[in-house]
Amino acid sequence: MKETLAELSNNLEEQQAAIRANFQAIRDALASRESATLEALQLLKDTKDEVLNNQIDSVNKMLGVIDDGVNNINVVLNHSNDLELVYLTIVLQEFIGDLSRIDTGKFASISKSLSYYKQPAVDADLPVALSDQVPGLVEAYAAVPDAEQVQDLADGKANKLKINSVSREQAAALREVSNGQANESNCVVQ
Repeated sequence: MKETLAELSNNLEEQQAAIRANFQAIRDALASRESATLEALQLLKDTKDEVLNNQIDSVNKMLGVIDDGVNNINVVLNHSNDLELVYLTIVLQEFIGDLSRIDTGKFASISKSLSYYKQPAVDADLPVALSDQVPGLVEAYAAVPDAEQVQDLADGKANKLKINSVSREQAAALREVSNGQANESNCVVQ
């Protein structure tokens, strides 16, 4: 019996070490996935920032050209006689035509409708898909027989220790993940 007690203690230490190592691997994998997901989210935000800042630059460039044109027209109107105004009408018509052909940088290929200059090119949403299966998976991941079964085993009422079964939902979640069938339907978009 003393040998069995010693073996029991050794088995406990071995199993505790295995459990710790296994759960540490899970924590490491979760930390790695968390880091990768946060980096992807930051990249999404930075890319949207860049698009919006380019759009702002484009709008500011257009406003600068329009302001220059208005200032030039004011100078002409305030400092010209009637004959010069007739001549400058042709020049002003060319300038107004040039306004529609202004290079606004990265967005030059986008149709310059009025809404482009009034509305953001992208929205402020940063969607994230998070699995709603994790609690069930974690609960079903590891199990140990109920300690109350030990007395039944000692009394001959049971012939071995049984690990409590997982719920149907947990089993289904485990099957989906282990068979590679998990999909976006098991995710919650935040």
